[in-house]
Amino acid sequence: MPILDLVTPWAAAAESPDTLAAFTDRHHELLEALRRQRAPSADALALPRDLERARTVASDPTVHALVRAERDRWRERGLRAPVRIVLGCGAEPGATWEVLPGTGEGEIVLFVDRASGDDLVAALAAALATYTRWTADTPVARVAARGPWDRWAAARELPLAEWVYAAGLAVHAAAARFPDWSAERLLGLSRGEVRRLRALERELMLQLEAELDTSGIGLVLRWLTDEAPPGLRTDATGRLVPRGAGRYLGWRMLAERVRRVGVAGAAVG
Repeated sequence: MPILDLVTPWAAAAESPDTLAAFTDRHHELLEALRRQRAPSADALALPRDLERARTVASDPTVHALVRAERDRWRERGLRAPVRIVLGCGAEPGATWEVLPGTGEGEIVLFVDRASGDDLVAALAAALATYTRWTADTPVARVAARGPWDRWAAARELPLAEWVYAAGLAVHAAAARFPDWSAERLLGLSRGEVRRLRALERELMLQLEAELDTSGIGLVLRWLTDEAPPGLRTDATGRLVPRGAGRYLGWRMLAERVRRVGVAGAAVG
């Protein structure tokens, strides 16, 4: 399985309009798939400010070796690996990783400008668990098999439960790799945010359970999109869903299942 460093040639191409056009054309399918997930209203992905740091990480042989070792570690534990892992970057909001189950045989993109070291390892664990879930015999996999992947289009027909399950599974994969990490670090939230989620857990769980079988972009934005503005995280009654609530509740809901069957078992079952 190859690892594609997309950052180094992108940085070089950015110095000239002609070479940038050639680069964009060469990687059109991948860049278009990423744009649909990360910046659907934009014409193209934007380069991050700290491009040189991202280029240094993406071209480092030790980083490539680390990614290969972690991929092999998880394959031995039963998770699937995509045909390619891409080292990328971008200025758009979003997580450290992106799973593209509908591009060729599937890809995982790691945004090396957003994480390094153990955080990059945890991101890859989360991404591999999600990739396994989204390519197993699940509704997400069946939608992805139709053609180019677009999770926003898929959100219109797939129930919220599918997205919450995958989000919770991703947290458990990171926790399995780093069992000593705090809940805050695993969830990517502050201590105060986690404390608030714990205090509101029962109320939020009841609210979520009432919506799990329904579908719609608004639900994914409300429960699972940290970067969504407060207006999009407010329900019909005017209640604001706290940032990270869907991820936190998915993590809590899957705890017993993961304890019994492991991350790989939960991913395919």
